[in-house]
Amino acid sequence: MLFPLILSLIGLLLFVLIGYNIIQQYKQKIEAERRIAISKQRAVISEVDELLLNATRMPFSKSLLLILQNRIRNALMQMIKSSPTSAHQHRLQ
Repeated sequence: MLFPLILSLIGLLLFVLIGYNIIQQYKQKIEAERRIAISKQRAVISEVDELLLNATRMPFSKSLLLILQNRIRNALMQMIKSSPTSAHQHRLQ
């Protein structure tokens, strides 16, 4: 009677460990995807910033400048959406 009980408890423990491992891997995957999305938005911001810095050398229309500024704003909004907790922390600092 004791042997089946021990085996069932070991099986339950293995089931819990496997479930916990699956949840951890899922959280790591989500975090990696979030980091990739943020790095893409940072690349967009740096590229547009480079274009805006060169606006004095090349004649840009006002509408093009507004488009570039809106692109930066949209990239920042996407960064806030993908990481609302860190955005809140940055506001507090």
